[in-house]
Parts: sequence; C-alpha cells; structure tokens
Amino acid sequence: MHEGVEVSVAIAPLGPGRTELTAHEGARFRITVRDTGGSPLAGVYPAGWMHPRAGDRPADARACGKLIEGFLSGSIFSQPEVDLNSYAVLVLNGDASISVVDPRFGFGGSKLLTMIPLGGPGHDWALRNDQRELYVSVPDAGEVAVIETHGYRPLAQIQVGEAAGRLRLQADQQYLWTAGGARLVAIDVDQRQIAAKLEIGAGEHDLALSSDSRYLFVSDAQANTVTVVDTRTLSVHGTVETGWQPVSIDWSNAAGALFVAERGEGRISIVDPSGPSLVGALPAEAGLGELRFAPGGRFGFVVNPRQDLLHIFDAASRQILQTGEVGSQPDHVGFSTELAYVRHAGSDTIYMIHLDELGREGVPLQVVDFPAGQNQLGPRSSPAATIVRAPGENAVLVAHPVDRAVYYYKEGMAAPMGQFSNYRQQARAVLAVDRSLTQTAERGVYETSAMLGPAGRYDLAIFIDSPRVVHCFEVEVAQNLEREREIGPPVRVEWALADDGPGEVGAAIELRVRLFDRRTDQPLTELDDVVFSLALLTPENWQGTTRGIETQNGGEYRAEFVPQLPGPYQVRVGSVGAELAIVDSPTERFTVLAK
Repeated sequence: MHEGVEVSVAIAPLGPGRTELTAHEGARFRITVRDTGGSPLAGVYPAGWMHPRAGDRPADARACGKLIEGFLSGSIFSQPEVDLNSYAVLVLNGDASISVVDPRFGFGGSKLLTMIPLGGPGHDWALRNDQRELYVSVPDAGEVAVIETHGYRPLAQIQVGEAAGRLRLQADQQYLWTAGGARLVAIDVDQRQIAAKLEIGAGEHDLALSSDSRYLFVSDAQANTVTVVDTRTLSVHGTVETGWQPVSIDWSNAAGALFVAERGEGRISIVDPSGPSLVGALPAEAGLGELRFAPGGRFGFVVNPRQDLLHIFDAASRQILQTGEVGSQPDHVGFSTELAYVRHAGSDTIYMIHLDELGREGVPLQVVDFPAGQNQLGPRSSPAATIVRAPGENAVLVAHPVDRAVYYYKEGMAAPMGQFSNYRQQARAVLAVDRSLTQTAERGVYETSAMLGPAGRYDLAIFIDSPRVVHCFEVEVAQNLEREREIGPPVRVEWALADDGPGEVGAAIELRVRLFDRRTDQPLTELDDVVFSLALLTPENWQGTTRGIETQNGGEYRAEFVPQLPGPYQVRVGSVGAELAIVDSPTERFTVLAK
C-alpha cells in the first residue's frame, strides 16, 4: 500500500501448456491498481522494469527507488533486462527470417530478442490492431505465416499457393487478403483458414480497402484493370479498366473513392466502387510509382522514380496542387503525425515535408532532408513499409537494406540519433510493435507482454508518478537451455574472471573475456576497441569503463580494475568492430570487500 494505493501484479507464461516463467519465453504482465476502498484507479499509467536482483534479498524501498531512478534517467549503465514501457522493432530480412530487436537508440546498440524462421524470404506483412498476431506472405513456400508477437513464435502456415504476395487486413479484422499471380485469397483471421479464392487480372498487385472494409480493391498491372471485391459476399463486385500499368492504389476517406497511379499511362485515375467505374483522372507523366494518402485521406502523394518527381494532390478537389523535383529515384512515402518522409533508391537521403503546409496550390514544394545511412538505400525488394513511426515518439525508423541496419530519426534533428545493425541481415522492411503497459477494458487494469531474460531472480520495479508509487516485486525465472542456444548476439562471450573469492578495495582485479563469432565459433582476434563496462550495484551507483588488450590466447582480452568502493559489481563487454554493443553483452558479477 502506497499513499492509499494498492498495486498487485500477476505474471503468466504465454503459450499453451506452460505453467512457469522460463527464460527467453513470452509472459503477460497484468498490473491492477486500486484505492484503499478497493475501487480501481484508471488513468494512472504505471511503468515497469525487470532487473536481475543484486544480492539475496528483494530490493527494499530505498534500493527500489534507486533502481527506478536509474531506469528513468536512461543511463547505459541502468538498462533493465525487461522494459515494460517500450516497443520491439521487427525487421523483414532478405533471407528466410525476421529479426526481433529491443532498440536502445542513444545507448549505443540494440538487443536481439530472437530470429523468427520463415519458409522462405518474406514478401509482405500485416499486423492485427491488437498487435498480438503478425501475418507474413512467403511466395517461395506459397503460404502466409501466422506469428504471435508475445513469444515471437510461428503459430500456423496457411497454404495459399501463387496468391502469397501483397497482403491487406480489413479494419474490422475479419478477413486477411493476399494476392499474387492471377489469384486472390481471403483468409478468415479467427479460424486461420481460407474463406474464398477468386480469379483476378494478372501482374503486379497492390491492395486497398474502403474505410468501412466494404470493398477491397486490387490493381492488376499486367491486365490494366482494378478488381473490386465485395467483402460481405466474398465475390468480385466488378472490374474496372484503367490505363496502362496500374501499379499503386490507395483509398481516400475524404473523397470516398479509390485513386490509382498508372505507370505507363502517366495519370492518376479515380474509381467509384458503387458502380464500379472510372469517374475521373488527374494528368501526370509516365513513370508513376507509389501512391499514398497522408493521415486524414485528403492529400495524396505520388512519386515518379523515373523522372525524380513528387506530386501532391487534393482528393476532395481532384487537383494536383504541387509538383517538385526531389532526390534520385523516389520510391516510397511514409508518414508520422506531422511529416511525410520520401525515400530515394538512388541516394541515402530522406526528404521531409510538413503536413501542415499542404493544400497551397502553386506554392513551390518545401522540403528538408537528412542522411539515412552510409550508402545508397537501393531499390526496394518488398512492398512493405521501410519508414514507420516509432510508437509514442516524434520519430521514425528507417530500414536500410544496403547498410543492413535500421536508423532512428527524431523529428527536428539534422541526422539520425541512433541506429542498430541488423545482425548482418538485409533489412527489407521495418515494423514497430508497441509493448508499453496499456489500460485494458477492465478499469484499473494495465497489461502488456514481453520476452523474459535469462534465468534467475529479478526485481520487478513498478512506478506510478501520481499518486506516487515505488515498489519492487520478486520474480523467479526458470532456466531454458534450448532457447538460450537459439538466440543471442552475433558474438559469443566467455568470461574468464579468476575464481579465487571476493576482491578487496585497492587491490587489482584481472578482467578476462574471450570473444567468438557465433556463426563459425572461431575466436575474434585483432580487435582494438574492446571495452569493459563496470557498475557497482549499490545505492552509490558507481560506473566506469576500461580498455581491453588482446592476449596471446586467441580471441582473449584482458584489463585490470582497481576498485575503490566495496560491494557487488557487474561487468559487461563491448566492441564496435565485433558488432557487440555493451547492452547486448552477458554480465559477469564479482564482489569487492572493504579492507
């Protein structure tokens, strides 16, 4: 009980048949907040962190407060093992996998949670509104993979044959649609089975839905048509003949119509679904590419990678308002709440346009830009978004396939504020899954799910700002050897600290570690940037670093540390050359006694 507030915590393992919390598995956290009379308290927004316990006893009020103070400060030396207030970044890789990463932008790296295997390279994906399931099309396997985002495990593979391509999930979450070749398939989301198979025109496809999910639209680039599907009857409502090569489509809520970018014809056609029929067109030029509407559905953006142009049009008045030259080969548009972001295949530059400046006909296009990497971004190999908004922040994530990295850009900055390597995988697309504690439909109850860390005893620190609550709960996590072998950073770390009992204040302690390439199991030699990061796990909260020197024992690095304060210490290791961030390193602990 804190200031008349009672907080209770329930943690349950995810997955069928699981009865205990185990290392590197998903868990659901349920926090209930009530007043002294037992009435639930809504809108208090608790924060939570799990951290390995320092010592044999649970953290008392003072130690718990220090823990939370460190977490709130954002120090690299105060990173929790599990953060219940963040998001996970999923990266669609060029091989048959998805990287799941805990981003720690600003702290020098990231934490690879797991790699999700697929039956082949993923082409497109769609996330449920509740963010509990992800659907990925896999053309080589002719399937749509269903993945749960709590433990990041495949749940099912739905065989759809040649239709495994572009994906679109209805807003009402009833059907997932996938199109490829000359086939369109509707998948019942709850049953995870095919509900309908429809014949459509051949060629490259894009999918769009009306705002009420009544109609699904499919562009058929080779057939020069748009197929309109009635989602209630799961049948073709009609086929509209367009100009040459309709390659990109999007629905406008403001106009109540579909807009179609035609690459060969060089125009933006307008489709009324009630007919269905063409009801107008906006003239442009050959070479049009992606068409997407800004939030609100009134202002549309169309890129032309062939002629390095960007058009902005008003769906309500059906007029192109602004046209401007942008960078080399613009091929993708993403949005935050305030900005449009334009990607360029022929450069490393992202252009930005303020959304509040749209709608001024004839006014020259005003753009600012930032560099998103070390190399040209290169052509997209997936229709999925490569620029997405970071949950809860005025920032975006940018997938860079050539750099094999994801960049974090905070609005208003001149350059990205951080990045993480995608563990040598080509980053084809990026997606953010919000993992912060969220109030449920049940008043006073807040839930999230997260991946647990290594086995051991943890302090679960809970913080509420108003009314003030600071409390640590004890959590036990069981060992899971199978999962420990599956995951981990690209570097395997073997600690070799001397096992001769506690150290002593003022006496040198030798730090030794061996680093191995996880893929080849060969030692990593000739690294000149190995750093040992030390922290004293007491209220004094001392932190420091020391440089490691390679020994003659292949892949081994050593340093000496002379402690000035007694208490329990933890040490981690990092190396930019080895792509090992300090926050990704396993920890080693030792104790220092007073003289």
